[in-house]
Amino acid sequence: MMKRQTLNFVVDALALAGFVFLMATGLFLRYILPPGSNKSLSVWGLTRHEWGDIHFFIAVFIIAVLSLHLVLHWRWIVCAIQSKPKEGSGARVALGVAGLVTLLLIAAAPFLSPTEKSVSDGKRQNQQQSHSKSRQEKSIEIKNISGSMTLAELEQLTDIPINYILEELGIPGEVSPDQKLGFLRKKYDFEMETVRKIISSYLDDAVGDGGGREVIP
Repeated sequence: MMKRQTLNFVVDALALAGFVFLMATGLFLRYILPPGSNKSLSVWGLTRHEWGDIHFFIAVFIIAVLSLHLVLHWRWIVCAIQSKPKEGSGARVALGVAGLVTLLLIAAAPFLSPTEKSVSDGKRQNQQQSHSKSRQEKSIEIKNISGSMTLAELEQLTDIPINYILEELGIPGEVSPDQKLGFLRKKYDFEMETVRKIISSYLDDAVGDGGGREVIP
């Protein structure tokens, strides 16, 4: 059977190792796999979420080891509490109890507090819904594009700069905004379906970029 002194040493060594690993994984999660990197980064095949699980179980391990440490030193704790009172010992006990209660309250505060939806998440969700709705509306408008429309009307309908559409169609030089698509189609030999695909691709990219896409005229 392991001697008491040896057992105390093993428990203390395990506690030290646990604290070292807890600090290491904490720094690792903070600087190597920062928040937001769960889908893009991994180390040893583990994502930030999985490393977070390891960090959590290390903390559980430390609590278990410290609990065992208290059990092994329980007699000493009882003797210290039951020893004859000395001058000033009452104040120390009161401070100790107050500190313990404060520590427990701080530890329990997050569990007792209500959860709140962050403003950024709500704003992001509203933006996604707005972009999705806008994309559906634009899809309906794309189907209505015809050769009788002018470039100015097309820009007004889709909110896509004329220069971008002309560049994608390979049309050189300056073209009047009042020029009809049907005339340009005959002159530069392209299909109206090509125009619709250019506009659809632009809108898809705009939604993927969060609704913003810069086009240099």
